[in-house]
Amino acid sequence: MLTFVLTGCWDRKELNDRAFVLGWGMDLTQAGDYEGSAQVVSPSRSGGERSSGSKEQSFMVSGKGRDLLDITTNIQTKLSREVFAGNRKGIFVGERLAKSGFSKFVDEYSRNPDVRLRTDMFIVKGGSAKDLLEISYPLDGVSSIAAFKIYENTGGPVNKSLKEFLIDLNEDVSSPVLPVLKTDKKSNGERSKASISYYGNAIFNRDLKLLGYLNVKESSSRYWLMNYLKKSVFVQYIPTSHGYVSVEASNLKCRMKPKINGNDLQMLITLSSRGIVKENEGALDLKQSKNLKLLEKSFNTAKEKEILSLIQKTQKKYGVDIFGFGKTFHRNFPYQWKTMKQDWDTKFRTVHVTVQVKLGIKHPGLNGIPHHIKESVKAS
Repeated sequence: MLTFVLTGCWDRKELNDRAFVLGWGMDLTQAGDYEGSAQVVSPSRSGGERSSGSKEQSFMVSGKGRDLLDITTNIQTKLSREVFAGNRKGIFVGERLAKSGFSKFVDEYSRNPDVRLRTDMFIVKGGSAKDLLEISYPLDGVSSIAAFKIYENTGGPVNKSLKEFLIDLNEDVSSPVLPVLKTDKKSNGERSKASISYYGNAIFNRDLKLLGYLNVKESSSRYWLMNYLKKSVFVQYIPTSHGYVSVEASNLKCRMKPKINGNDLQMLITLSSRGIVKENEGALDLKQSKNLKLLEKSFNTAKEKEILSLIQKTQKKYGVDIFGFGKTFHRNFPYQWKTMKQDWDTKFRTVHVTVQVKLGIKHPGLNGIPHHIKESVKAS
């Protein structure tokens, strides 16, 4: 009797009935129209035909519309399979659209249950998302996958930018920040010869309009402050050794301790890390503990100035909290925060910040005295 009431897989969708989107781009054209671009996996690259090399791994389809659903509907008219965005690696937004504001498109990303919150979202500096998706990247073939890997290998926190973006947008405390990519084309304008590079971070206001950019070094410092940074390389000129020293840093951590003294808001930031010396162009013998202490002091002092300069620049130039100061005050002073949050952007500018960096060099490398110093000693 049960066989008459069982429905089976009535709503199943076969793999060969779906068009898998790896990258999605949003642009604002010069005419003022919204244009979406979908980078779709090419099924001809699967199975036994993978080694043929005669077909591209993906192709791109574009469409225009009033909103994301309208754009997707127009793109669907050009595809023989149903559009499926559940596996997309990245969402890319052109610079023109970022400057004009794209708050109207965010609703679909937070409302639609098919959207993966672990998707990474990028801003394309100086170009359009369509241009980036058209690039045939030589190593990975698909530009959206290449962008994801480039961002990951530079120490960026992957699989979370869209989620963190939506959280910052809904909490009304921190201002949204997104990673930035840049495309570089050859002088002949061939897109197939274009390259993709990681540029840094883009800062937005509450209306999701682009305020400005942080470069790679500044973005790395911000990720350290947010406890997002996995690894980094610090390069510092050491005056006493008359040369540069490069350190590979790991175990990067940040601890923030807020304090309220009347109307005065203070933030003590303690940053810690462990490092290994990878290159020494100076004259220091790093087998001696006193030279390691000197090296640590030089790095710590330089990093303290660098990070404090970034925070003060953000306070004066942009006036928006991109470091999570508001969340820290909220956790530690919940009652005072009720009155502070009403005018937090103004109060953020007045927060007095103190930075302490504790970089411990755990290994000087295999050599003590640099090779070029040994040679000069032998010659003398």
